[in-house]
Parts: sequence; structure tokens; C-alpha cells
Amino acid sequence: METLTVDTLVARLEALLPQASSATSATVALAFDGDGTLWKGDIGEDFFHAMVESGDLRPAAVDAMRAVARQAGLELPDRDAGVAVARRLFDAYIAHQLAEDVICEVITWMCAGWRGKDVAAFAALVLKREGFEGRRHPELARVIDWARGAGLSTLLVSASPRPIVEAAGAALGFEPRDVIAVTAAVDPAGVVLPEVVRPIPYGPGKASLLAARLLQGDGSALLAAFGDNVFDVPMLEAAQLPVVVDPKSRLVAHLARQSLRGSRGEAVQLIVK
Repeated sequence: METLTVDTLVARLEALLPQASSATSATVALAFDGDGTLWKGDIGEDFFHAMVESGDLRPAAVDAMRAVARQAGLELPDRDAGVAVARRLFDAYIAHQLAEDVICEVITWMCAGWRGKDVAAFAALVLKREGFEGRRHPELARVIDWARGAGLSTLLVSASPRPIVEAAGAALGFEPRDVIAVTAAVDPAGVVLPEVVRPIPYGPGKASLLAARLLQGDGSALLAAFGDNVFDVPMLEAAQLPVVVDPKSRLVAHLARQSLRGSRGEAVQLIVK
């Protein structure tokens, strides 16, 4: 897999752009994963740990977490307070006893019982506390700036909870309408429920939700997609040019078994600091 600098990648995208533009009457788009791609670390996990630290896990969320634990065959601690149950689920995920897409859902609705506006305010505080500004990858910011300067649409597709992804995306110029993230259901009063809107943007769900977003209006061509993990593969392969960003071990293992190709050829790799 070819490794490119930002300047070389932008030149490659510029070369592909005329053909992509001629294939659609609407906007050409770039799609970006968030955690590990646009920024260092996992803001979904940041949200989880902050919620546990707050201790404000309400009955609806705790009951739903207990149900997830039972379904996964997990033993719960004798003193199964909400915080203990949440930690047990996260430990099971780390130990590969709970699927990653399941923990993504749990993290998203663990604020069940909160009002949506309060979750958004909490998420913004978490990002500030975790020093999010210093975690952004400047190399990807340059790609985003080029894309917007060229009139391309930029979309953020993440398996982290929507409130914290929207807050992180806002710092990079993404409007809420251009964010695809795991979204909790809410009741008519705006209170979060212990369930998510399906499908979630994880694995094939990333590709299907992105495709639905691109089809809105007159449709758009996906010039490039950027990701760092194996569950980004369906989204990466939906693009003309898949761009791998400092791949995680699971994606490295996948690439060792089979090549990653978009509609215009094999994936390229972008190294970030």
C-alpha cells in the first residue's frame, strides 16, 4: 500500500476530482471516521468514563445495562449498582466478551433519563476536560480545508455517541447535518431512552448510512473515505479512493489477508503524527 504525504494525497484527489464531478450533478464528498482518524483517542470512551465518574446513571439505563449483561452471559458484581454494572460491561468489551458494536450502543444510551440538551452540554465539557483541541490531527485538517475550498462536501461518520461527535465535529467545521453517529432514541419530551436508532454507523452500517446521506437531494459521489480500523472497511471500499490513517492492529491484520480497494484502485495510507 502506497504511503502519501498530505500534499501528495491532495494532488491525487485533485486528479480524480474532474471525473468524479462529471459522474454526478451534485456535490462530490469526502467521508471521515472520527476516533483515531481525525483525532487521537476515542471520544466515545471519554464519554463513557466521564458518565461513570459522574455516577449519574439513572434507573432506565441501569436496567437496560443489566439486560445487556444477562444476554451476554456476564456475571454481575454482588453489589450491582449502576456504576459497577457499567464497568462490568466495559471490562467485558476489553476482554472480547462483549461485541464492540454493542458497547457502542451502551455508551450512547447510558445517559437514558437525561434530557438531550443536558447530554449535549455534558459532552462539550468532556471534550474540554480531555484536551480535545490538542488531539486533532492537523494533517487531516489540511485535507478538510482543501476539500471545502474546492466546494466538496465533508461528512463525519463515527460509531461514538452523537452528542460528543457533534461537539467534536463543530470544532472542525462540521455542521450537525453532516454528522453520522450513533444516535439515542428520545421520547416526545426530549428525554433520552435506553435504545438507539438503527442501523448504527458501525461496519456495514457506516457504508449504508453514508450511502443514504449521499443519496439525499440529487446524490453525491464519494471521492475518498478515511478510516483507521477494520470496521471502517465497508465505508472505505465505498469510495473511489480509500485512505487508511495510521491503521489499528485489526485493520493491519485485515490488510495482510486481502487488499483494500475502492472504485479507482487500491487504498493509500496517510501517516499522521
